[in-house]
Amino acid sequence: MIATASLPSDVLDRRDIFVAPGPEWKQIEAELLSAGVELPLFQRLAWVELSSPEQSRLVAVRDAFGRVMGGVAVRIDKSRVLSGYRYMRVTRLGEGLPPESWEPIVAALAKLGREEAKVLRLSVRVFSREHGAEIGALLERYGFHPEPHPTAYRNTLSIDLRPEPEMILAGLNKSARKNLRDADKSPLCVRVITDSKYVERLNALELMAIRRTQGTCGTQDWPSVMQLTREHPGLSRIVGLFLSEDELEPEAMVGFAWGCMNGVSGEYRAGGTAHVPNLKVSMSHRLVRDLILWSKREGAQWFDMGGVTVGEPVTHPLHGVSVFKRHFTHHLEDVGEEWSMEPHPARAKFVRWIGSYVRRSTDAMQRVRNGWH
Repeated sequence: MIATASLPSDVLDRRDIFVAPGPEWKQIEAELLSAGVELPLFQRLAWVELSSPEQSRLVAVRDAFGRVMGGVAVRIDKSRVLSGYRYMRVTRLGEGLPPESWEPIVAALAKLGREEAKVLRLSVRVFSREHGAEIGALLERYGFHPEPHPTAYRNTLSIDLRPEPEMILAGLNKSARKNLRDADKSPLCVRVITDSKYVERLNALELMAIRRTQGTCGTQDWPSVMQLTREHPGLSRIVGLFLSEDELEPEAMVGFAWGCMNGVSGEYRAGGTAHVPNLKVSMSHRLVRDLILWSKREGAQWFDMGGVTVGEPVTHPLHGVSVFKRHFTHHLEDVGEEWSMEPHPARAKFVRWIGSYVRRSTDAMQRVRNGWH
């Protein structure tokens, strides 16, 4: 029983399950998909099996008749400070799930967080264009609190994919249409990338982009992404940009973009380009166009440009990236929130204190070392 929330009787009558990657997860996912539930990529077994099978579990809820209502993947990470303790995280809760599954899933997550004795924090990233406030209210009711410093993006730019492809492209901003016309007249070519020989080049291009924006985020697990793209081309797509059709070796790739299918939406997930002197056309517009049209073909209703800054000064590291994304559309949406609960607050506070102490000690030692040189 969850102490901080009074559960309705219909929620109490439902059963929730907690399963590892394998045949049972596969069967539950098949039931959800056949029922029309749109699952985002990072909730899918295909991604979990490649990226983090030992660290992932599925929380699924069934009604009183045993029918699966919905499910979310939970990522479990070990604490680096307190041995044996764990952090749990749910990504992209909301979009694609039927509304009747929201409360049972939130109740199941809250129950899981409290019944697992060594959970320090359970974080939930909500993603929804229209129902974020409703899902947030449910999370608050079951003991979650909004994160003051969320790590996922709150705002994004969207493109409606319901019209025909020609109308979608005609509806892009004027600057995007011009840049695409210019790029189409150049020798630049775009190719789908599935060969592992490109992994090292993807890493290099991504690192260039991170350094250019002064980013601190970690790089992608490109071997897993590449394998996913080969085995599930309807869920993941990597496209590379080459200066000509005659040179398609890894070192000749000067840009890339990675797109994901998240059920009802396609997402521009990552990208990067090299600096090419004297190139007078945009290097990234054709890559994004490819992902937009791929998302349309795979049945997405809208395209997510993958987050954008709002109100930050022009000196913000991601300002240039946001300007590029605004070349395509000005349709701004509020889609993300982050919530968390600490089932054992005193223990979590102690771990934060230890972590802060270790960081301060490390910084002090670094300053001492720097003083010796």
